[in-house]
Amino acid sequence: MLAKSQNIPTLKYGTVTEPVAASVQQMAHKNLTVAECGLFILPEHVYAATSPDHLILLTCWREGLLEVKCPLSAINKPVDNVNVAYLQVTDGKTGLKHGSQVRYQTGVTDRHWCDFFVYTKSDYFLERVPFVAKNNLCKQSKRIQRSEERQSIRHRHGTDIRAV
Repeated sequence: MLAKSQNIPTLKYGTVTEPVAASVQQMAHKNLTVAECGLFILPEHVYAATSPDHLILLTCWREGLLEVKCPLSAINKPVDNVNVAYLQVTDGKTGLKHGSQVRYQTGVTDRHWCDFFVYTKSDYFLERVPFVAKNNLCKQSKRIQRSEERQSIRHRHGTDIRAV
């Protein structure tokens, strides 16, 4: 399955471009170190797991995460809500539309924040998303798990269970 997914153009582009994006983010701050990481599992709730793109270590601040997106659909375009579907403009300010993924990651990994970094060849966008409290994390994780179970049922049976 992994070999097949590597041939999908958007995944291939993201895999190749993500290290470049991470180095751009690292150059923005002299006291910042970016490190690769693997799977984190919350010991008290084994269904709560995540695999962020990178860990960020700052000598002058608390530890965080780096979540990188390199949208192939916006390869040479500005990073904005028109070219990147997961961004929105609210009160004239561009921001992450749904921050649940990165908030969830901060809780599972016990990091203080996550830099959500969108990179194209002509532009980039950075938003720092703060830590989510663990008591909210467990509720969110159960909600995500139920949602994924519903999606799995929909995909297995080919029907939308909400319509049944």
